[in-house]
Amino acid sequence: MSHSLAHLAQALTMQSPEPLLPVNKPSEHCSAEYAVWRLKKAWLDGTSFGPDQAVLVRQAVRWSGGTLFVPALSQALRGALFQAGVRWSEAGTLSAEPFLPDWLDPTGIDAARGIDAQPIRRQASESVPAESYLQLSLSYSHWKSQALKEAAWRALQSPAGATLLVALPTGSGKSLCFHLLARFSTGLTLVVVPTVALAIDQYRAACQLLSSIPDLNPRYYAADDPEFDPRDTAEAVRTGGTRLLFTSPEACVSGRLRDILDEVASEGRLDHVVIDEAHMVATWGIYFRVDFQMLSMMWRGWRQRANNRVRTLLLSATFTPECREGLKSLFGAEPWLEFVSQRLRPEPEYHLRRFPTEDARSQAVLDCVWRLPRPAILYTTRVRDAQIWRDRLRLDGFCRVE
Repeated sequence: MSHSLAHLAQALTMQSPEPLLPVNKPSEHCSAEYAVWRLKKAWLDGTSFGPDQAVLVRQAVRWSGGTLFVPALSQALRGALFQAGVRWSEAGTLSAEPFLPDWLDPTGIDAARGIDAQPIRRQASESVPAESYLQLSLSYSHWKSQALKEAAWRALQSPAGATLLVALPTGSGKSLCFHLLARFSTGLTLVVVPTVALAIDQYRAACQLLSSIPDLNPRYYAADDPEFDPRDTAEAVRTGGTRLLFTSPEACVSGRLRDILDEVASEGRLDHVVIDEAHMVATWGIYFRVDFQMLSMMWRGWRQRANNRVRTLLLSATFTPECREGLKSLFGAEPWLEFVSQRLRPEPEYHLRRFPTEDARSQAVLDCVWRLPRPAILYTTRVRDAQIWRDRLRLDGFCRVE
């Protein structure tokens, strides 16, 4: 038994999170130790042992082989654990059966693993040796895949004024396309992202990868940000103090950056406009965050000011044919180029079920919430549905849900 699992058994026996204090975050997320670490955080946050904690105990037990020796277990803890499908015997055995609900077609599913087993890495290595320019510029010895190599090369070779649409699977390294554009240019590379969190994530990745490139000085722009004063970032864009900027469509269309980007384009210093997660231009730009589509109006103005020499890069993993046509009408240029390599990712398992009634579907969702590992995301198609499910789960005792 690992040290983390020993701490877990002691915590359950004592009905206290105190024995979990020595548990540190493991480097491997697909492990029972990771579930124990999450349990420590969930149990120490001031709430009593309830559904959130019970599901994490189940996850730790399932990912450690299905059983755990716990000499004693209070009645208070047994109730929540029982609802999460965790059983305790008088002999001290804590066990959890694989989750294979009767509403799911078992064809092709290993009954001994269920659909809540410890994840298995399925992504095969597709790396190919890198050329000297990639090794010298970014210290990469390999491309993640031949598709990424071709996409990056297409980005570098696209003529001034072109629009290039690149579709690559999530996690395949699409960001490298605009990292290289910024590396081999002298002007500003503007990267428009849908959320502040993504801007910060992209900024941090760029700082680590491009730290040795003179004068690049990556920045992100977000109003009222505690790390970067937006006024300082705006001034860095105006004066050429940064050559790689991550920001939102709102900042470009109606925010402080609007006039500055017009000025940069007029001076011929706007080299590239990159729209990350570009499929959102269509899905979000009609009824929600209309600046996503209004961005095309600003883009046309920048191109005109820059004598149509601005390169444009549209990135996503999920371009439908209709989405691509819509983007072409908004950001179409001469030439319009596409590099499309889309496929289902090999890491997740996909299980489909159509339910005869809404009640049956809702009960299946609850089954999953009580059994599937954390972290978990429940997707809905309407904001109101997300709010309803949040309230319903809180009513069931789940506190760690937003």
